Order: sequence, then structure tokens, then C-alpha cells
Amino acid sequence: DPWREEAWDVIRRCQNLIWLILTKRPERIIENLPKDWDEGRGFPNVWLGTTCGVPETFGRVDILRQIPCALRFLSCEPLLKGINNIDLDGIGWVLCGGMSGPNSKTDPMELRWTAGLYDTAHSAGVPFLFKQTSHTKPEQGINALGLYLAHRAGTMVNPETVDCVREYPKVPGHPIIPPGIQGVRLNQSEWESYRRRHVDHRRQATEAQSIEREVGAC
Repeated sequence: DPWREEAWDVIRRCQNLIWLILTKRPERIIENLPKDWDEGRGFPNVWLGTTCGVPETFGRVDILRQIPCALRFLSCEPLLKGINNIDLDGIGWVLCGGMSGPNSKTDPMELRWTAGLYDTAHSAGVPFLFKQTSHTKPEQGINALGLYLAHRAGTMVNPETVDCVREYPKVPGHPIIPPGIQGVRLNQSEWESYRRRHVDHRRQATEAQSIEREVGAC
């Protein structure tokens, strides 16, 4: 690509900025790094990431894990399946969210998948940032994971003040100032409706299937 060297030169000169480079093809990263990359030491302000929203893309994470850099991150957006069994060794940040746009209704993200990934990240000590639920518009339901986690723990919370679960990595020499939280929160009525349709209904269906299996085994 004719513009690539110019882009690296801009990054090289702007050491005051953190650059997040995200790709669906991590196998191409090595061949396109600058000559002075020096295993990432030449670019301490560059973080490399790949997308991973289904188990079938775990291979991308394995490739990314082998590339030396200041920090590796995963964009699990849109999250289309549960991936809580993902190996986060060598990963420094996980970002997650549902699909936005017209396909959000046909490929909706389930909050139990998000919560499972959140649990995996926290067990590994990896910061986790939740962006949004599945919606035709972007940045909707930014508090949904916080509400789900509180509901799972049996805790009553206010949708207007519940944590949106937006954590950031801490890299020496390159502190991040978290931006103000933008987006639309679910209000109490919207959360109750969402919970009945997507959380309680699924739990009841799972319990019914369990009872059927027990009866069938008798």
C-alpha cells in the first residue's frame, strides 16, 4: 500500500498519541511493520488488535499473541456467540459490544455471552470495556452489562448511575485519560422489558429443558 510508510511516519512523529491498529487479518501484521519496529520498542505508543466475535476466529488471537508490541487488544464486536473459553494470555485489553445497524435484529448479542467474556477477562486480570447492546442505532444500551451483572448478583441498582463497565489498560509512560461516557442508557422500563425477553425467558427455557431431561431419564 503506497500510503503505509507515510502513515508509519506520522505515528513515529506523534509519540504523544496512542495508536490502536485493528485488523481482521493479523497474519499480515508482521510483513507490514516498519523496519524500526524493534519488537515494539521503537513504537511504544502503538497497540495492535484483532477482531474476535466467534470461537471460529480464535486463531486470529493466537497469531496476534506471537507479535511483540506494547499492548495487544481484542475487539469482540459484534459478539455473535459465547467465547468465554477464549485464551487471553498475552492480551492486554478486551472491548465488547453488540452489532449496530439493520443486522442487529437478526444477529443479536446475548448479555450472558458478554458477562461470560467479562468473567473470563477479570479472571485473567484483563481490563474490559463494554460498548453497547445490539441495536439499529450505535451506542445504545451502554449500561446493559452493568444492569445484567447487578441482576445476576441479586443487587438492586439505578439504571442512571449503574457502572457502564468501561475499563482501560494502564501502560507505563502512556496514561489514558478516559473520555466522557457517550451513548444512551436503558431506563428502568426498557431494562425490565429487555430482561423479561432475553434473560428471564432464557432461564425459564433452560430450566424447562433440564426438567425434561430428568423426566426422560426416569
